Amino acid sequence: MERSTIVRAIRIERRLSLDFGLKSSEPIRKPHLIRTMKKKTLDFATRHASWDKEMWKKELFSDESAVQLFSVRKYGVWRLVGTRYEEKYTTPTVKYPPVK
Repeated sequence: MERSTIVRAIRIERRLSLDFGLKSSEPIRKPHLIRTMKKKTLDFATRHASWDKEMWKKELFSDESAVQLFSVRKYGVWRLVGTRYEEKYTTPTVKYPPVK
C-alpha cells in the first residue's frame, strides 16, 4: 500500500531557503545584448575612461526608444543571494518596434 504525503509550498520554500541558501524573486529585466554590442560598449568605456566631469557635460546622449519584453508572463526564479545580475536570472528585453 502506497502512502501519500501532502507537502505545502511554504514548506518547500523554507527548505530551499534554509538548506540551500536560495531566494525566490522576480528576474531582473535588462537589455538583450549580443557579443558585438558588449564589445562596442567596453571599447567606448575604455576610450573615454580618462574623461573628467566637464568633458561629459559637453556630450549628448539620446536613447528614447521603447522596450518590449520577449514574454509578458510573470514568473519567479530561485537564485543564490548575490547572483541577481547573472544572465541566467534575467529577462532579456529588446527595442520595439523592430525596423523592417
